[in-house]
Amino acid sequence: MTATGIGALDHLGIVVADAPEAAGAFAALSGLPAPQIRDNHGEGMRARGVQYRGEPIGGGTHAAWFSLAGAAVNLMAPNGGPSPWSDHLDTLGPGACYLAFSVSDSAATLEALDALGYPTVQTGRTGGGASYGYGDAREALGVYLEILPGRAAPGGIATPDPAEDAPRLAAIGFAVADAGAAAEGWARVLGLDPPEVAGGEAVLTMEGGVELEFRTESGGGAPVIRDCTLAAPSPAGLPSNSDAEAERLLGVRFNAA
Repeated sequence: MTATGIGALDHLGIVVADAPEAAGAFAALSGLPAPQIRDNHGEGMRARGVQYRGEPIGGGTHAAWFSLAGAAVNLMAPNGGPSPWSDHLDTLGPGACYLAFSVSDSAATLEALDALGYPTVQTGRTGGGASYGYGDAREALGVYLEILPGRAAPGGIATPDPAEDAPRLAAIGFAVADAGAAAEGWARVLGLDPPEVAGGEAVLTMEGGVELEFRTESGGGAPVIRDCTLAAPSPAGLPSNSDAEAERLLGVRFNAA
């Protein structure tokens, strides 16, 4: 655990345009069955006091949850009005929107992130009544940071355990303007020593073993998650790398290790 209270990654949130199509594509490349699509409607979120940028959240999502080893993947298709997910889809299209972390004290972690320059832009309560929020770290780190109350916290969220044959989310790859600066920013949030940079690339290993990979690309701009690596649960391996259609639907390329 770090000074921000952030430890292991809980899940990767990917915004998509069509939840059933994206879920079918991810099921095909991961070897997992496509889950039931959940309707996280805006009315229910507003009833739990969810606010986005100081106003009641405009809309919710249709979501497909995949429980992987290492960390889960949540595919979310926005529905309704303004939200972090609809803003991402409208401005950037499908792609990785946030990384979620379960913590013991979500309010304290959000305060620590705010002190680092990542202001809280969404707040609300879980179904169990515990508070959670989103820190906006997109400019420096490439994503929102969703801070969730963990299993041990009152009203906390218990992420479903993965099946024994589920693949593992092994790595998340960022395209960045400066690998050293991006890695240093993430190291500060995670309480890790900044890694060495070699050949314009750097790697951080988070608690729990998921790696963050940073690759310098020309063109500047904020960091963006380009690809992820799934490790096979058995020598049989995974069905395949993501093809062009899956990459179009997900906005992220998934490679089989």
